[in-house]
Amino acid sequence: MAGGAFPVFPSPIHRYYTRLYSADTHLYVHQHSNGIAVLGLACGHPARQTPVTACNFADNVSALVTSGKRKRGGQATAPGQTRICQLTCADGRSFDVVAPFQGSIIEINARVADNPALLSDRAETDGWIAVIMFKSAKAAERMRSAMVDEDVYMRTSPPDVPVPLQTV
Repeated sequence: MAGGAFPVFPSPIHRYYTRLYSADTHLYVHQHSNGIAVLGLACGHPARQTPVTACNFADNVSALVTSGKRKRGGQATAPGQTRICQLTCADGRSFDVVAPFQGSIIEINARVADNPALLSDRAETDGWIAVIMFKSAKAAERMRSAMVDEDVYMRTSPPDVPVPLQTV
């Protein structure tokens, strides 16, 4: 390395995940190469524009215990119908976060219930909401076709939307 400079590598999110966004619900899905998906609030979500004061997971999700290679015990999801959590903002507004695809919730991020600021301050790293396993390859394909990549999302988002996680 010339001059003692260290190489700059992309973040693990950029290296190992396909980053997709929903322009209508303002959620992101980071799909890992193993097929598991991480769900969170995209930079255009209204809850990220004002401080989130509470994140209350649905009862059927908060008591979740999964086990085994196939993660038995996960909560089944139906696209647009399964409520994962409700977010309450400082201005009194509340938002339901619903599953965007068919699958099974295998983990929730309990840290965001204890520290809701993670949802806006570190949304794409520590502030994720749930890890969901696709029901089938067909469900994964339907989700991919319904979502857009980061470039398209940023072009279609409101102009005052903060820039998402950068490659560092």
